[in-house]
Amino acid sequence: MPVDIDVYTKNGVQRQRYWINKDTNVFHIPNADNNTYVQFDAENQLLCQMDEIKSIKHWKMQLYDGVLAAHRQTAFKYLLSLETDKDNNKKYFEQMFEDKFWYNRYVAIDYMHTGNIYQEDINSFAKKAKDLIETEPSSEVRVGFAYLFEEAEDESSLKTLINDSSYNVVAKSLKSLGRLNKEAAFLFASRNRNSNHKRMQSIAYTNIALYSPNDELKFFVNKIRIENNSTVEEAAGALASYLFMNRPEKSDEAVQMVDNLASKSKESKEAKNGLTAIKTMHSYYYYQAFYMQLYLGYQNDKSLTKFYQPKIEYCKKMYKKLDTMIDLYDN
Repeated sequence: MPVDIDVYTKNGVQRQRYWINKDTNVFHIPNADNNTYVQFDAENQLLCQMDEIKSIKHWKMQLYDGVLAAHRQTAFKYLLSLETDKDNNKKYFEQMFEDKFWYNRYVAIDYMHTGNIYQEDINSFAKKAKDLIETEPSSEVRVGFAYLFEEAEDESSLKTLINDSSYNVVAKSLKSLGRLNKEAAFLFASRNRNSNHKRMQSIAYTNIALYSPNDELKFFVNKIRIENNSTVEEAAGALASYLFMNRPEKSDEAVQMVDNLASKSKESKEAKNGLTAIKTMHSYYYYQAFYMQLYLGYQNDKSLTKFYQPKIEYCKKMYKKLDTMIDLYDN
């Protein structure tokens, strides 16, 4: 099987083809020295997991001079694992942040979670991102901008980003804004609570459920009543979240209101939507309890148990109550 190897020297790049024809192959690169950077599998065509052993110097050559985006990304990841100097790491992040391939720019932001960079450096990247909001073509990279603005506590830029043309960017930036300013996140969601677009509906419902200071019970139950079958689950899931995260004292009243819908004439839209809502809310509380218990099972922290146990008991109480209602209507 042939494999191409690019050899980078001060005189340029030369491609040489070698053959893999044994279990172990040794390739001799003519005229190679310490200033030579070698790119094995130059076109990234081999279907294999490849471990490369290179010095930091040669990984840097690959990051700055690599032709393929995949090779530059590989070099970046290896450099972060090998480099101990965070000032040097910042240079690698800068190189990837300005890469011409969108996914490499996204990876640069994503890897800022790893702790290989100082907080003040994240703040400087946030300032750069602020100037790129209108010109960055990739919505995935703009999603990454929301993380930078949240870390830099830049509410102003997040308020700009929530008006993005991509709903994925809107969702992430609104979530980040909510962590900094709940009132601002709620006001944006509330303005869009009656959006005709399903994705925006979902975003608005989620943030109203989390941040509304008002009694939203009638709003969510009315949405369950009038929504089409394809969107009633969004409203029901948001109602469940609203009760769990925001207004648990409204739980009994909410269940009764949804039960009233489900008890209408069996073939009516209201009854069908009510039953769908009951089943959706049941699933929400069941899995909330399940994943919280699973999380505690991996921890050995009494303070976490003390925090989560009442939430688990609440969810169990709710899904058991809803389970009884499902049995009643299904039979």
